[in-house]
Amino acid sequence: MRRAMASVNLAFNSSRQALAVFDAVKPETKLPPTQRSCVEIHRRGRSIHIVFEAKDVVALRASMNSILRYILGLWKTTASLGELEKNSGMSQNSTSVKRPAVSEQPFPKK
Repeated sequence: MRRAMASVNLAFNSSRQALAVFDAVKPETKLPPTQRSCVEIHRRGRSIHIVFEAKDVVALRASMNSILRYILGLWKTTASLGELEKNSGMSQNSTSVKRPAVSEQPFPKK
């Protein structure tokens, strides 16, 4: 079987939000549950770049689902907290939290 690879870029509303997600996800990439895939994550400003590599497409899909669902859960949590702050008047400087923009790069052709 051929190795599989995918690259995902996420753009957040602020560098603070990107840093919070990055810090939460980074430990998950250090020790993968199996040796069939590996994940690299990098942050620059408001953007997070994630590279997934796997021995096959099944492992790639599992790895991507795991990390991206984790990020989606973090996003939903921060969005809920932002709305709670906004509605309760807890923070005068709160801004709305929007879903991160995702851009997927196509697989390299061989």
